[in-house]
Amino acid sequence: AVDYIRGMQSEGVIANVKHFAVNNQEGNAQGGSRFSVSAQVDDRTLREIYLPAFEAAVKRGDVGSVMCSYNKINGVHGCENPTLLTQILREEWGFKGLVLADYGASKHIDTGLRAGLDYEPFPFVDFDGGENLTPTQVTAALQAGRINQGDIDTAVRHQLETLFRFGFFDRTPFVDDPSRINNGAHQKRARRAAEQGTVLLQNDGVLPLNSKRLGSLAVIGADATRYVNGGGSSDIDPLEFTSVLGGIQARAGKGVDVSFDPGNDLEQAAQAARGADAAVVVIADASSEGSDKPCLGIDCGAEPIDGMTIQRDALVEQVAAANPNTIVLLETAGPVLTPWRDQVAAVVEGWYPGGAAGSALARVLFGDVDPGGRLPATFPDTEAQLPTSGNPSSYPGVDNVADYSEGVLVGYRWFDKKGLKPAYPFGHGLSYSRFAFRGLKVRPDRRGAGARVSLKVANVGDRKGIAVPQLYVKMPGTAKRVQPPRQLKAFKSVKLKPGASRLVRFHLGSRAFSYWSDRRSGWDVAKGCYRIEVGKSSRSLGRGAKLAWSSASGEMRRGCGS
Repeated sequence: AVDYIRGMQSEGVIANVKHFAVNNQEGNAQGGSRFSVSAQVDDRTLREIYLPAFEAAVKRGDVGSVMCSYNKINGVHGCENPTLLTQILREEWGFKGLVLADYGASKHIDTGLRAGLDYEPFPFVDFDGGENLTPTQVTAALQAGRINQGDIDTAVRHQLETLFRFGFFDRTPFVDDPSRINNGAHQKRARRAAEQGTVLLQNDGVLPLNSKRLGSLAVIGADATRYVNGGGSSDIDPLEFTSVLGGIQARAGKGVDVSFDPGNDLEQAAQAARGADAAVVVIADASSEGSDKPCLGIDCGAEPIDGMTIQRDALVEQVAAANPNTIVLLETAGPVLTPWRDQVAAVVEGWYPGGAAGSALARVLFGDVDPGGRLPATFPDTEAQLPTSGNPSSYPGVDNVADYSEGVLVGYRWFDKKGLKPAYPFGHGLSYSRFAFRGLKVRPDRRGAGARVSLKVANVGDRKGIAVPQLYVKMPGTAKRVQPPRQLKAFKSVKLKPGASRLVRFHLGSRAFSYWSDRRSGWDVAKGCYRIEVGKSSRSLGRGAKLAWSSASGEMRRGCGS
């Protein structure tokens, strides 16, 4: 996100990070609406899990604006929360931009302005009887003595300072030139972004496809013909779009007979697959702002496509039974259940790949590029593995209160601590080549709690590919301060030709070894042993090295003694 912010703002555009903070549910039929739910989260979990991304955006990205959230945090609405908007955001992190409310998220003019809210972009929208920052309502609040002129001046100053910083008052007006928006270079960037984010989850050798050896290919699933994206504010149609089917047809060439079946008739789909050398089943989920998926099944919340009902899990099983070279191409917003994974030859996660979906995913399937993505989330084996399963007080919450009782054990940390075997672990992703990680070296900094880590990454396969070494740290815990078995602290993407190698270096500052101390109300480094491991995922780690922190000497040392 930091590089994204820097790139955007270098063009004079004010970046906005949202939703500040702990906006992790939208709501469903059982409750938990984002407009009213209170996320009950302890300070340590807030600081270690839910705030670091915002902190990096402010401190390293120098982001120009922050959007406060609808939900409450420990009983206080995000847009009326002085602890978040003033104490943490401005006083601790040094934020210099403007704070704006989500669409209709302003509740009370006086508490909002005094908490640190500066701007409401849609002041005439109201979902639950709250006040808006309109001239009429702000003037009335001023005349009633609920706010003073200083409250208004502070908000206006933050707005003007941000606009001046980005040159809104003295730069050449923007010219709406379509040739500068959707040109070939932009299409190439869109394609590369999709390629680099695609994750190869499993492969028994069927991928990459070889158009010179492939006589016929069946593309199955109505999702292969449509643009897949989220609902709500992300429901934006690209200026140019290539479907997965179109991309595969173009890439396969005239020598490959590419057939298509929408998959609404399972037997017909199986018949189409049976007559092909290989089959690609394209299945997508449905995800939208404003509502949570009722479950992690691929069909949960799905609607008919052109009047056709698609039973996606059943479709995969039918096609896999008909063709041993079945490849499943997922287009999902996040983790989904994959009950059929042992029945298919390969699984690829393309997420919501954007306008260049077809060309990007086809290039990955045919091996023109190596899939560069690694999982940013754990794919569970079953929903019963999740901390919220059977726990309504956690999700969707009881009486509009969602208790974050898992604390810092979020995602892979939960799976590791509980010894659960996921379908695909955090950080997982395969390459078409093979890589070796060798010569791990860990050297503590001379002063303070820091370390420098290096290792050699070698491509020992016969294709160029992308390796993503991931560095995890195991931190000492106590009965009162639970720590997960490992935490991701750094990673790098390394592209190598066959036989090539590269020395990869990481520098870990004191923050990488710190936890949030409620007693000190700040970051602290615990006395004890730290283990550093580097590997290909959270569940595929090589031999590690140990460091010990001595608070007495203020030094990190090699080894941990006997």
